[in-house]
Amino acid sequence: MNYLHLKILVEDKKLDVGSLWNGNPVFTEIIKSVSEKHNIGLFESINKLIRRSVLEREDTLEDLWLCNLIVFKNLTNGAEYRLNKIETIQDLYKKIAEIE
Repeated sequence: MNYLHLKILVEDKKLDVGSLWNGNPVFTEIIKSVSEKHNIGLFESINKLIRRSVLEREDTLEDLWLCNLIVFKNLTNGAEYRLNKIETIQDLYKKIAEIE
């Protein structure tokens, strides 16, 4: 499966996107990069920016995934998909392919 399938699952409320950003300054550069690619809303928090931007561009998803700043939750069975459990984006796509 692919990025489009991931977006459809989120829209259908079968998969949820979570942000793992906690204000750690180590991630300043990636947050700056994301905010340059995706206009940040006037009252939008960094966590909301992360969750929204993941669904706008696949390269942003990959960057945030590799920095371990996002997590996906299967809303049908409660399983969580994150970098420390699944190593690559392709492995993530394989996992979410199982969601109907």
